[in-house]
Amino acid sequence: ISPKGTSASIQSASIQSELCGDEYLKDFIVNGSINIDKSHQHFIYEWDIKINQGGPLYGVGIGISNAIDDDSDAKYYRLCQDGSGYFQETIGPDQKEGFDTFGTDDILTIIFNVEKETLEFDINDNNQGIVFDHIPMDDNEKYHLSICFPGDDLFDGDLGVELVNFKEKEKINLE
Repeated sequence: ISPKGTSASIQSASIQSELCGDEYLKDFIVNGSINIDKSHQHFIYEWDIKINQGGPLYGVGIGISNAIDDDSDAKYYRLCQDGSGYFQETIGPDQKEGFDTFGTDDILTIIFNVEKETLEFDINDNNQGIVFDHIPMDDNEKYHLSICFPGDDLFDGDLGVELVNFKEKEKINLE
């Protein structure tokens, strides 16, 4: 992953284990450097991510998270390569189906509206609509870009993404 001409960058990476059946799967998580909290309520954040190389199965998952390192109380809101919206917090994962799939050479745009507490996605300028709403913006919540690579694929060297654009847009009320 490599930032290209933006002020956003990748802050941290970690390997996290998730129990799936009787086996632990290791995912590689990359977090962005910009933390977004309730004080940013008049802003909309957009990240354009190019998929340089997709993967099999659910592949790359891209969205936002409030995770810090291996935080067990973390919340993840992601759109996965297979077209599923994936939400996970301490109680376990939940999925929404029916979104477009994406893969190699596609551009995925993540749109986080802090005031409306929504997360919306575009795939190659094709709007997928609001995938997640009611994202909790409590006083202590801070979200950042989060990209999840399935561990097995990462170590095979099959996956890669690139941050190609970042925008922080202030909403202007004309009331």
